[in-house]
This record gives sequence, C-alpha cells and structure tokens, in this order.
Amino acid sequence: AAWGLRPPYPLAIITSGFLLAAEAYKPYSDLLASWGYTALRYDKVETVTDFLDDTTSVAVLRQLIDWAATDPLVRRVADTSRQVLHRGPGRQLGWPGAWVEAGVYLVGHSRGAKLSCLAAVEDRRVAALCLLDP
Repeated sequence: AAWGLRPPYPLAIITSGFLLAAEAYKPYSDLLASWGYTALRYDKVETVTDFLDDTTSVAVLRQLIDWAATDPLVRRVADTSRQVLHRGPGRQLGWPGAWVEAGVYLVGHSRGAKLSCLAAVEDRRVAALCLLDP
C-alpha cells in the first residue's frame, strides 16, 4: 500500500458536481485507491427543479462519515479518525504538507467542492480537502 500503510486506510469521499453522476468520477476513485485510499463515491437523487439544499447535502456527507466509522465491514478498510501517522517526504523541503494524516479526505467538484468545504468546517474528522473547479 502507499506510504507503507496497512488497513484501515484514509477515507476519501468524492462529492460530484451539480446533477453529475458519481460514475463520472470513477477515474479519480480508482487513482485514489491505487494510492492507498478507501475511495467512496455516492449519488444523490436530485433534479434541476428539486435539488437538496446545502444544509441537507452537508448532513448527507457527515452521515456517510458516520456510516463508514460504524459499519463493521467498511471500518475495517476506512479510517475516519484524524491522526498524524508520520512525516511525509515533504518534510525535508519544509512543505506545509509534511505530515501524513489519516482520517477523512473530502474531494469535491464544482458544487461538490463547496459542500466539501462546508462539511469540513463542521466536522473535525476531515483531515484534508481536494477541490476541483470550486
């Protein structure tokens, strides 16, 4: 596994852009999994005229983290706790990302990026954000 980690692995939750299917982000989840993340994509039932508001969408994200932390099978492969594992290779160069943290990584595209930011503000288990076209 990446970085010599063993299960459970950091959890990356991918939130799609407005009205986009989670399947569109399969290349991202595959790449994250190859780097040692447990990658989770999900769909919401929405239409242009009937979409979930930000508060409800953030609640869904937080419930996914709760589910990953409590589901007997998922918690064996997904780490939702926020903890420093070890210093990463950037330490020698003084990069701010010199620490490798376990926990939840929120990846969001477009509206999903906005929702990921809002969820990160509310949930201390979020260790990092990756925002695509926010």
